[in-house]
Amino acid sequence: MPNAAVIYAPNGEYYTPGAAVGLFGSVITKTYVDELGSPFH
Repeated sequence: MPNAAVIYAPNGEYYTPGAAVGLFGSVITKTYVDELGSPFH
């Protein structure tokens, strides 16, 4: 099931190590790491 979120952490990190789950929303971070290549909209 896809997740919806708005993440604003300009000096932080975004890391998703789990299963490939879709994300709908906005991500503003210093680094963005998605190990499994989840779909992002």
